[in-house]
Amino acid sequence: MYYFFVFVFLAAILLWAITSLVSAVIGVPFLPTHRRQAVLMMELGGVGPGMQVIDLGAGAGRLLFLAAKRGAS
Repeated sequence: MYYFFVFVFLAAILLWAITSLVSAVIGVPFLPTHRRQAVLMMELGGVGPGMQVIDLGAGAGRLLFLAAKRGAS
């Protein structure tokens, strides 16, 4: 289980580095969702156990991680 979290952490750092590099090259800033806003979105959406959450893949995956912590798949 420890290696899984290390892998996820390293993957997140790699994703951040790649998006930063791409945004620097093409001039589009990467603006991640703030944690408070993401938590509010989960609360307003009523995300909980048994729900399915779909991410369009346009960010760092913060909403998916929060949804998973709440028991959604």
